[in-house]
Amino acid sequence: YKYEKLVSEEINTKIKKLRMSLEKMWKSDYIFEEIFNFDSISFWYDIKDFFLQTCDARFVEAVKRVLSIDKMFDVCNISVVFEWAETGQEEKEVILLAKKRGIKSALLQHAVDLPSSWDKFNPVVLNGYTHFISNYQLLWGEGVKKHALSCEANEQNIVVTGSLRHDIFFNLEHV
Repeated sequence: YKYEKLVSEEINTKIKKLRMSLEKMWKSDYIFEEIFNFDSISFWYDIKDFFLQTCDARFVEAVKRVLSIDKMFDVCNISVVFEWAETGQEEKEVILLAKKRGIKSALLQHAVDLPSSWDKFNPVVLNGYTHFISNYQLLWGEGVKKHALSCEANEQNIVVTGSLRHDIFFNLEHV
C-alpha cells in the first residue's frame, strides 16, 4: 500500500501528460495514412479507433511499469540485477533503468543454447549473442562461450560459470 501510494500521484501526472502528447499526435491523420498503407491504399481509418485504444492502454501500462521500477530502485538497495532473458519488455526496462543508475546486470544462461543449422538464417533472433544489453553473460561452458564469440559477443563480458546440476551429464569437469 505504501509503495502504491508513493508512485500513484507521479504515475497519474505522467499519464495525463503522455495522453495530451498522444492526442496531438493522433490528430496528424495524414502521417498515419502514409504509415498504414498498402499498395497505395490507406487502411488507417479502418484501424484507427482500435489502434488508438490499444496504444493508449499499452502506453499507460509502460508508464506505470517504468515509474514503478524506477521507484523500486529508489527504495531498495540493489547492487546487481540477475536475469534469465533479455527478450521481455519488463526485463529490458529493468536492465536499462539499472544501467542509468550504474547498477550492473548479468544474464544467467538457463538452457542449452548451442549452434544449430538455423543460425545462418537469423543468428540474432534464433540463436545469436550479438545484442546483449546486460553487462555480463554467465554461460555454462566453453562450447557456448565459443559460439557466443563466433556471433561477435564481447569476450570481456562473458563469464563461464559451469552448471553444477548439468555438468555431469556432459562429462565436463566439475566447477
